[in-house]
Amino acid sequence: MVELTPLQQDLPSPDALCSQPGPSPRHPKGLWYLVATEGALAFATFGLTSLFVTCLRSHVLLPSVAGQVWGLGAFQDSASALYGVTQGHTSAAFKAMAGALTALFMAALYAMPLLGSPLVDRSPHVAWPVLGGCALLALGYGLLAWPAAFLVGLALLLLGTACVGVLKMQVGALYAQLNDAMRAEAYQYYSLGVQVAGIAAPILAGCLADIAWGLAFLCSSLFTLVAMGLYALGLRTLAPHLVAQSAQPCTATTQTEAQLQTPGTAGGESIPTTPRGKSWFKAWPRLNRNVLLLLALVPVLALSAIPNEEIFDGYLLWGQERYSLTLLGWHLPVSTLLALDGAISTATGFLVIVGCRRWERWSGAAPTNRAQLVAGALLAALGSLCLAAGSWLQPAPHPVSLWWGVGFHSFNDIGFALIYGAGMALFSRLAPKGWGTTMISLFTMHVSLSSLAIGRLSGLVGVLGDGPFWCLHAAAPAAAAGLFLLMLPSGRQPAPAGGIQGQR
Repeated sequence: MVELTPLQQDLPSPDALCSQPGPSPRHPKGLWYLVATEGALAFATFGLTSLFVTCLRSHVLLPSVAGQVWGLGAFQDSASALYGVTQGHTSAAFKAMAGALTALFMAALYAMPLLGSPLVDRSPHVAWPVLGGCALLALGYGLLAWPAAFLVGLALLLLGTACVGVLKMQVGALYAQLNDAMRAEAYQYYSLGVQVAGIAAPILAGCLADIAWGLAFLCSSLFTLVAMGLYALGLRTLAPHLVAQSAQPCTATTQTEAQLQTPGTAGGESIPTTPRGKSWFKAWPRLNRNVLLLLALVPVLALSAIPNEEIFDGYLLWGQERYSLTLLGWHLPVSTLLALDGAISTATGFLVIVGCRRWERWSGAAPTNRAQLVAGALLAALGSLCLAAGSWLQPAPHPVSLWWGVGFHSFNDIGFALIYGAGMALFSRLAPKGWGTTMISLFTMHVSLSSLAIGRLSGLVGVLGDGPFWCLHAAAPAAAAGLFLLMLPSGRQPAPAGGIQGQR
């Protein structure tokens, strides 16, 4: 277990240093513009991801269309080399190739914010990369409607995603104090904006795709332009230093400010931070320990995210064959499963926020990052076990009841909300000065690694039995829970009196 200790034992407490000024009991107005902007971007993204694997399987990979797509052969060769899938014209070959290509694209999509973050961290005007990224995204979605330029559109989507990834950092930058307990709650609201978009986007995209695939992609382009407009309106409420800089550590405004190396907290854990106004190289031994801890946590977080990321890939292929997707005699598109997930995740997101507040009032201390990460991983494992149980009790050719899917989404979404809020807060607070966007993007890198693993797992749909398939998905977050216990320090710090307190 990595121990995180203050740089100097004789320094004042973090609460004393942060008492000038005290934390505001209300969230900044700029947060809601960022939530709305990310919600519109997420609407566009969910519209694409809910269709991507089925679009590849049923449209793009067909011989009549594949020959028109520029560069598709090289893309397929990459998937074949990485995952060992074979190219063919059978249903099983289309399914395996679609799963592998989806995994590659999703992995690249989540990796791009990390690749673009060093430039954004050093940009004096972070608003311009966001606005430019929205323009690239809008153009990319539009090009997807033209089969020949399908991969060109995907490339523009990756570039645009690299630019707009700074939005996550700007949420943390709104909270000036390093140990502000409202920071993780803000990230949970931010996550809720994404989840709300996930309710309607898959349904609308699925209905438009039944008419024409291009209409669904053009709809995503339109919502990206809406996001650009919302962000432009919100710039008036985002102070320039919050837009242009990474999240800064909390320091006391005294004449010894430049000499202090202020310890922070993360769920009760003591965390060394970067000295204000001096080269962070002087604090490198302890900062190095923190950065190494964050790097070590990335693959563990990737394990915990495997059930959640499977929702966008093999789960859709599995659900298309095993669920009974009919309602009042109407056949529902498989993208409806993502709408179901969006509805459940919205409800469970509020449940997590309320639950954390109730726990804090009852126990007198906010739940630690460690506790939330462990609980979230165990709940994600329990969700996959629901599908394993449903598959065992209702084996093929009998359809699996969608209620087992409701159980899967409920447990998984509660777990994801806990992991996302605690992980974002931890990475945001541990970020060295000037590297805020990079550290937040490093956190999202775990989703990219998880998506790469999903490319191999999704190829097991229909090959491995349904029960073992989902037990394998349950084992990954269960192992992550054990690693969280070993790697993160234990202990809690009583929540300060007054105000609205959230995750520390």
